[in-house]
Amino acid sequence: AYKGDPTLTTFSAMSGPPSGLFPCFALFSGVTAEPAPRVYSAITATGGLHASICDMDMSDMLVALSVLSSGMQTTFQLSYEPSDPFAVVVTVDGVVVPYSATNGFTFNPANRVITFHGTWIPGPNAVIEANYPLIAVCPN
Repeated sequence: AYKGDPTLTTFSAMSGPPSGLFPCFALFSGVTAEPAPRVYSAITATGGLHASICDMDMSDMLVALSVLSSGMQTTFQLSYEPSDPFAVVVTVDGVVVPYSATNGFTFNPANRVITFHGTWIPGPNAVIEANYPLIAVCPN
C-alpha cells in the first residue's frame, strides 16, 4: 500500500542469465536457472543490481547491495545522448575515472546511464562530471 518516490526505488535480484536460450548451472549446488530477461529488464529500468544465481561467489553482489541500501548513489543518467558512447569521459573531484566494471565506471547507452563500481563510487558531496560529444542538431 505504501508508494514512495519511484525515483528512489530500485529492484535487485540474483537470478538466471539476463538473456539467451540456455540456463546457467551452479556446480556447487547442482541447481540450474533459466534465463530471466524480464527480471533483468526491471533491474536495468530501476538502476538495481543483478548477479547470477549460479555464481559461486556472491561477495561482490553483497558489497554492491550494501552500498545501494546505504543510499549512496552509484548510477547517474546523462542529460543528452552521446554521439560516440566510447568517448564518454567521467571525472570525480577532477580525477579521471577508468572504464571498468569492477573498479571504475561503465556506461549503458540504451538508457544513457553511468554506473560507478568499486572504490570509484562517489562519496557525499563529490563533484561528478561527464564529458562527451553530442549528436549535432541543425536548427530549422
